[in-house]
Amino acid sequence: MEQVRICHGRQVITPPRENIAAFQEDERMRAKLRETVAHHRFVYNATCASEILLEREYKAEQRNEKTSLKGEAYQRLLKDLREKNDELKMQNCEIRNRTDLYEKNEAEELRRYRDLLQKSTNSKEFDLEAAKELLLNKRALYLSKPYEYIRELPGKNVRGKLVDAFQLWLNVVPDTSKAIKTIVNGLHDASLLIDDIEDNSDLRRGRPVAHHIYGIPATINCANYVYFLSLQRCQELQNTRAMSTYVTEMLRLHQGQGLDIYWRDQCACPSIEDYLEMVKNKTGGLFRLAVGMLQAFSDCQTDFTPLLDVLSIYFQIRDDYVNLFNEAYMENKSFGEDLSEGKFSYPLIVAIQANPNDTRLLNIMKQRTKDVEVKKYAIQYLEKQGAAAQTKAKLDDLHGNIKSQLDGIGGNPILEKIMDSLHSSIG
Repeated sequence: MEQVRICHGRQVITPPRENIAAFQEDERMRAKLRETVAHHRFVYNATCASEILLEREYKAEQRNEKTSLKGEAYQRLLKDLREKNDELKMQNCEIRNRTDLYEKNEAEELRRYRDLLQKSTNSKEFDLEAAKELLLNKRALYLSKPYEYIRELPGKNVRGKLVDAFQLWLNVVPDTSKAIKTIVNGLHDASLLIDDIEDNSDLRRGRPVAHHIYGIPATINCANYVYFLSLQRCQELQNTRAMSTYVTEMLRLHQGQGLDIYWRDQCACPSIEDYLEMVKNKTGGLFRLAVGMLQAFSDCQTDFTPLLDVLSIYFQIRDDYVNLFNEAYMENKSFGEDLSEGKFSYPLIVAIQANPNDTRLLNIMKQRTKDVEVKKYAIQYLEKQGAAAQTKAKLDDLHGNIKSQLDGIGGNPILEKIMDSLHSSIG
């Protein structure tokens, strides 16, 4: 119910208490972020103290000519502590940056709310509907924090460029094309939030994964929220064919992802043929969704499925190759993630099938190792088995196939440029 207070001899309608209480979520959210920063700072300081004590102990032992802590062991332990310090520094800095950004957004929202209250007290009635809309937008902002975080990470925007490339053939009106691009980008980023949880990843593009900052429950909920928000946007296009494409390809995408997870969890190495079929669903799902939705609004009805399937296989195998063999990628802390996650990628399948009686790779994958030296050993083994060369040859073949298909349907300068750039950067 509306409440009335007396102000200078006149009645002023104030907002209901339940609406005011909802805005107190700000302080609780901000306090939680501060507690997280404080916790990371405490762990970091404790680690620094441990390092100092260890160094003092080592010097004392040198003076007393004790041998319980050898010089080599000390250096190794000290190195581990310093690496942990560096990682904690990065995480602490990341969370503090997120806290600063949140407080900036919170201050802006508070200013808008006060303006709304001021307008209401200057009028005869409180604008309850406007307050509800503001409150709803504010709550949606909380829900989408992990999504906004992952959107800020640097990326190549390949799927957006793919939409632009196919626009040369499909020529969909700009507003519709823009809406479809928004849907596809939203689905892609939301799927990355889920992928990082399912793969137990630590880093995404060199920065902490979203669920390490916002927690697993909030990140899962955010990703699902974006899935349905994208579905709502698709529905607003009022095209039954586009809606059917959305549902069909999202189902296929999850089928492919589920099969990938099954092989990993059961440590069951698939055949090359089964792997490529899985990739057509998992990676090709969003490719076909984007082009299929565009075609729902286009007069061009060319069947692009063969081209899209080969594109999806190329993109996935390229990621597999770069993750294991690209020198620049090896300098990143997330190098060799497929080994750490126990995921069967194309080079790993090639090597395992080349020598099925040798279980070294399978045993390394079962351990989900993050040991850099173990991963380097596994990569050397892959190269010795010819997996790197075979994977590169497969990529060369796929690249040639794509260019041949493009020539057969009239060429596409944008897509050709994308492919040439990706292929030349493999190394």
